[in-house]
Amino acid sequence: MGVRPSGNEIVPLDRLRSELAREEGHDPRFVGRVDDWGKARPDIYAGLVLSGDTIYVGFTRDAAEQLVNVRRAFAHAKIKAFTARHTFAQLRTVVDRISEELPSLRDEGIVIWSVGVDPSRNTVAVAIPEDTANTVARRLEERYGPELLTFDFSGPRYATS
Repeated sequence: MGVRPSGNEIVPLDRLRSELAREEGHDPRFVGRVDDWGKARPDIYAGLVLSGDTIYVGFTRDAAEQLVNVRRAFAHAKIKAFTARHTFAQLRTVVDRISEELPSLRDEGIVIWSVGVDPSRNTVAVAIPEDTANTVARRLEERYGPELLTFDFSGPRYATS
């Protein structure tokens, strides 16, 4: 059996973003493998967040036990856990649904610049235009659930070369 994590190794979601390092430094050899490990546990895995040399792995329950398990599987990686409300699978389902419905949303006058899972907020992040933000956000919350969505407001994004 592994070593029980100490109190500062399980981070509540509301503190996660403030604890993240400002510099890069994670070991990319482990990131994909840790993500695959988590996705094999879709009922509890909430995604991962990279910060400095640390991989934060989210769990919807049993975070201390799961931290022991993931550390056992990846002994050479610096890993901490964070607690979350929604699984990555739940959030990914909403992203897929919004993506599939983009044409019909456009027909309804709803413009979405981008959509994706944001594990650091444990939500689906939706980028929408500032000029229609209130109306669009309200309609999307009604359609997909307010507890799952966060909104970023911006103008269109263009690719440059």
